[in-house]
Amino acid sequence: MLTDLKKGERLIIGFKARADSKTIAVPVSLKGFTGGLKAINGQ
Repeated sequence: MLTDLKKGERLIIGFKARADSKTIAVPVSLKGFTGGLKAINGQ
């Protein structure tokens, strides 16, 4: 999955307030993901 995140352009995260409610989809940009991961890992 980490490889896919590094190659991807966006991630869509779904939220639900309750099990029987509608899903709210929030798109998240993955621009800079690889650089940020390298910074966290001290590379």
